[in-house]
Amino acid sequence: MRAWLVRVLLLLSCLAMVVPLSGPGPTMAKESEQETGMIQCTSFSRDTTVELTFPAAGGPVQGSYLSQYTAHDTSPLYDEDGSWDYYDEDRTVTINTEFGGTYSGGEDGVFSGFQVTGTAAVDIDNLFDDRFDRSYRAVLNTPGTATRGPGGSVTISAVTGEFTPTSVNATEIANTEWLSPPSGVIPHDITLVCTPQPRVQTPQDISCFITTDPPELGERDTAFQASVTATGFGPGATLSALWILRQGVSDEFEVLATGSSPTFAWPYTMFAPGYYALFAMVSDGGHEAWCSKHFSIGDVEPNNPPECLDVRIVPFPPRPGIRSLGAIAVARDADGDPLDYAFHLGRGMQDMAPSRSISPLDSHVFSIPGGLQPGPYTVMVEVGDGKQQELCTFHFVVPPFPEGEAAECGPVGILYLDDYDIEMNQLAIDAAIEAALAEGGPEYSVIVSHRQALIDKFGQEGFEQIDALLNNTRSIAETCPFVLIVGDHDVVPFAVLPNPTNDGDVLFTDDVY
Repeated sequence: MRAWLVRVLLLLSCLAMVVPLSGPGPTMAKESEQETGMIQCTSFSRDTTVELTFPAAGGPVQGSYLSQYTAHDTSPLYDEDGSWDYYDEDRTVTINTEFGGTYSGGEDGVFSGFQVTGTAAVDIDNLFDDRFDRSYRAVLNTPGTATRGPGGSVTISAVTGEFTPTSVNATEIANTEWLSPPSGVIPHDITLVCTPQPRVQTPQDISCFITTDPPELGERDTAFQASVTATGFGPGATLSALWILRQGVSDEFEVLATGSSPTFAWPYTMFAPGYYALFAMVSDGGHEAWCSKHFSIGDVEPNNPPECLDVRIVPFPPRPGIRSLGAIAVARDADGDPLDYAFHLGRGMQDMAPSRSISPLDSHVFSIPGGLQPGPYTVMVEVGDGKQQELCTFHFVVPPFPEGEAAECGPVGILYLDDYDIEMNQLAIDAAIEAALAEGGPEYSVIVSHRQALIDKFGQEGFEQIDALLNNTRSIAETCPFVLIVGDHDVVPFAVLPNPTNDGDVLFTDDVY
């Protein structure tokens, strides 16, 4: 279901068509340096975005914790005859929680009634045997604690509840021990950096819609005219693409059209039974609007395409230079079909792997090497019900960098374990890394190694070359913030995985950190 979008995106630069526009050009909410009276607290990592907002003078607290990542696991799984073996699996975890409560007001105010609610999903793809594919859904509803800290920071802690499983989708095989859901968790302590929330700079509503002649298409209307009307754009907007796609069948087929009001010519004398959709994209060089028109042909099951309810981003408004951005889509399907989601971030519509959800809500965390640059952006979410798709969009503007600030890695610290007399075991090292990251803030990166072990292995001259390179990492890193482990198991002790073979090798992993 995803290949069609990728193919079309490759063709966008080849088309430039005039679009009939209506309404005034885009306007922006007046930008101001005044505070909004709201405090915004954020924390980022490659896989997670956390946001908390509350009125400085006191009032309701709102926030979210959004995390999505894929890990590779090796699991001992039982077969039908009771025998077992190790299997490689990819485990995708999605956690989406909301924070609520009340803030009393002032710099020394307190939080009360702090509550954490949300969902967790774990989807496991067994790489050898589809029988062992499985998915889990769980919910969380528990109190927590939020406290003000040094520099106005906020720490969320004491989230004592656990996710409660609500569904398991797996093939039942006798004598299995793998149907207990792995728990989705959020950290016990999350430290967020807080600043006054800036006034939001947002574009006016940007949208488009498609009409056809004839208005209702039948199986013999294989040649018809289509036109696109766009609103909210300036005079430079152009129609970048308009195409028709047959969906929900094994032989997906699409036709691309050109011209401001093109006539489509389907290559057959009649439309075959199935679901069809017209899609269009309009762009003004920054923002992009996507619109669609659906129709079905022949004796197929009646279907209502998914309906977009909301798309939002975390944090909002996003500041320039952040390297993680959360996106949340809310949709519904009148037929009750399971929905699948695929998230894309423009400019350039970075393609993200699709995710499947039985919920009307799904989320994704974008990892942005180099940081979010100033300018207009569009988040586009494909929502499909297995038969037809809808395109949901959200537009936002990233403000310029503050004067003198560049889009580069934040502070990078080098943690030589022996300089701080840290015990050489995994728990002590991991605790030291967590403490360094918490103290350094959301943009802080840390490099971990052992000074004397590097000297013993490479000599003093070799160590000095390594140390000089590590001190220059901030200017050459492609993804920030980061944790970099320098050295093999004999420098920084790794964890050990079970070896599924009998070759006697020890399987080391630094995933423990």
